[in-house]
Amino acid sequence: MDTRKAAAWFIIAIMVLSIGGVIGGTLLGPTDPLSITQEFNGYTFIRENNVWTSMINGQKYSFLYLPQEVQSIALPLSVTGWRAVGKVHLIDETVANKSVSLSASSIPLLQAVLYVNGVRLQEACLSENDCAKDIPIVTCQSPGIILRDAALSSIETTLTSDGQCLAIGAVSALEWERITERIIYEFLGVLS
Repeated sequence: MDTRKAAAWFIIAIMVLSIGGVIGGTLLGPTDPLSITQEFNGYTFIRENNVWTSMINGQKYSFLYLPQEVQSIALPLSVTGWRAVGKVHLIDETVANKSVSLSASSIPLLQAVLYVNGVRLQEACLSENDCAKDIPIVTCQSPGIILRDAALSSIETTLTSDGQCLAIGAVSALEWERITERIIYEFLGVLS
């Protein structure tokens, strides 16, 4: 047999085996190696594009954390009652309402989840002296979230209650993300 024919048959064999390997790997391998499914309290969470998604109460939500990753965060008051109110007050007591707050990336997520469920997040102040904006002055006799600076020496996030307000002093943006998702999971009924 001539060497050119042998080389041609060798190349054809390599190509056929390569195509077979690709097809076999596709058919026999995982459908999406990045897709992972987790179950929690009857809800299915699917990993898609680096977030966990789930259908909850007929609405698709995306999260950075699974419920079991944030369930150890103890909220000092229940936020499930927020489902029955028209608005939740957002009171920013951080130093001079910093232009770049630790909670800046999480507030829109919380606001969107509340809004989809018929609850408006309303900016407010607790006293006129501390209020630099023309927004309502409220008391914690109605539901609210108070954003506070973590103590300078603190390495821990603080969660306290003041009447019906949930006061949060997060030490990092990452901690605020975790707390926000914990609040959302409880609000939606995934966690209690």
